[in-house]
Order: sequence, then structure tokens, then C-alpha cells
Amino acid sequence: MLPILTLLYVGVLHLYRVQGSVLAARGQARACAWRYSNAGCRGGAPPGCEGTTPTYDDIDDGNDGETTMWEAAMAFPPLRWAFEGVLGKSVTVHAARKVMSPPLLGDEELNVGAQLYLLCNERNRTAKEIAKDTACSVIPTDSLMHDVLGCQGDGAWD
Repeated sequence: MLPILTLLYVGVLHLYRVQGSVLAARGQARACAWRYSNAGCRGGAPPGCEGTTPTYDDIDDGNDGETTMWEAAMAFPPLRWAFEGVLGKSVTVHAARKVMSPPLLGDEELNVGAQLYLLCNERNRTAKEIAKDTACSVIPTDSLMHDVLGCQGDGAWD
């Protein structure tokens, strides 16, 4: 009877640790997603978010890597620009934790994680910056005008 109770106690304690790590990862993902969003999804990692991974405009529909009609439509630049113009840019923040299982249960390392999807806040811009961003988003990156305007990357979101 005592070995069974010991095994149950170790299992419940391990489940408690795993669930605590999942909740901590969710909290970190939520806090960091809001920090990225409030910063307009620009710049490096905000303070306290060094262990998280942000991805921008990542439309995850749970399709396990298959391209959906939505993803194909978003690959078409004019449609993507219209979508971003209405809804804005998005960020998905991934946070992860590692949990060691007790030796009695195999002494393995488990990876748990969480993610949160948010739309980014619009940063304050002047009329000149809006015009420049609009021009940079439609001018090809290999053109001379792209360099003359001082555009960076391939569009207004870089």
C-alpha cells in the first residue's frame, strides 16, 4: 500500500510542477506579447522578455504546416497590405519552460510552452512618415527610387 501511495504522491507532485511551468510560460507569453504590442512591434526584446520568441504576421491556424487559402492570400502583397491597413500588424509570442521529471518517473526533461497572438499598436507617425512608408511599400526594393527615399527592407513594416 505504501509504495502505491508514494508513486501517486510523486506523480501528483510532478503534475503540479508541470502545470506550474505551463502557467508561468502563459504568463510570460502574455506579458511579453503586450510589451511587444505596446511598442508597435518594433525594436528588440522588451525588458524581461529575453527568453521569448516573437514572430510577426504569423497566421497560425493549427494546420500543421499546410498552406491554407488564407495564407496563400496573405502571400499576395496588395491583399496583405490591405489586411494590415485595416487590422494592423500582428505578433505571436512563444514562451517555453523546461521541467525535470523525478527519477522515479524516468528522470526526463519535459519542454512545455505557451503562445499568445496580439495585434500591434500603431506607432505615432507624422504625415511625412506615412507618405514615405506608403511609397516604400509599393516601390520595388531593387529600384533606385527605393534607395533615394531611404527605404529599409521590403516595406513599411521594417
